[in-house]
Amino acid sequence: MRPQKLERPNGDLFRNALEAIIDPGHELLRLAELSDWGRFDDAFGPLYHEAKGRRGLPTRLMAGVHLLKHMKGLSDEETCAAWLENPYFQAFCGETHFQHALPFDRSSMTRWRSRIGPGDLEALLAETITVAVKTKAVSHRQLERITVDTTVQTKAIAHPTDSHLILRAIEWLNRAASHHGVKLRHTLADQIDQVLKLTRTAVKRAYVDRGYRGHKIDRADLDITISQTRGIKSPTIKREMRRRSGIEPVIGHLKHDGHLERNHLAGLEGDAINAILSAVGQNMRLLARWLRLLCLCLLACLVNQNRKPEASI
Repeated sequence: MRPQKLERPNGDLFRNALEAIIDPGHELLRLAELSDWGRFDDAFGPLYHEAKGRRGLPTRLMAGVHLLKHMKGLSDEETCAAWLENPYFQAFCGETHFQHALPFDRSSMTRWRSRIGPGDLEALLAETITVAVKTKAVSHRQLERITVDTTVQTKAIAHPTDSHLILRAIEWLNRAASHHGVKLRHTLADQIDQVLKLTRTAVKRAYVDRGYRGHKIDRADLDITISQTRGIKSPTIKREMRRRSGIEPVIGHLKHDGHLERNHLAGLEGDAINAILSAVGQNMRLLARWLRLLCLCLLACLVNQNRKPEASI
């Protein structure tokens, strides 16, 4: 059945209220206030049956748990343990009183991901972008220009270490893909459509590497620039092309700070889900750092305004 929304209780004499023991200025609480949790109820609610089955866990609880998991780079088991110990984790997920028992278990996270699927989980990624625009961490103008690159997320399975076996596996996989009509390259059109879906902003300029040669995208409103292209005269394009080198460190953070390096989710849907949630976790880490720096800047401004000028001699 469709999950119920979390309701704030009037009071509980036998449990500790979280607002009495946590710092209201913590970045997790600020992120929770800026996020539109009702958006997830509207997006994920139709995936439940209206009358049959047990009522599902609250959407904010499950969405918040997955945001925290990929923000902190934890496993499902580590996320459950941290949620039970950390009052900020509980407050982020909508709890008002400290919980001494988990309202869910590790398998609940697996079933929730399978129910929502990679397509609808993009709502989490879209919300992180909305919060970034709301806090002015990015502007709408920046969303019109994107940098695209490819990487590989390693599946958590045993794989051959002999280079000859790897080459033979690649050859057989290419034959199978060609036989079944599976396209292995030029995924640029899907990425541009995904940006429009997530940000509701049309891409005007895209910077890609030489692997996207022959992309066959012919749109008058879209300028695609391939790296190492000679004869570029526009100083704006040259400057923005130099920023392409920043995409590799981002991929590195996705792998080492998140879960893109080793994917433990099963199947093709698991690959898509892990990639989307890894991107969500990276955005959440950046937003938390942005809010910390913003608070420090505001505090420094207040201190400077209250400081009395020294008397001149």
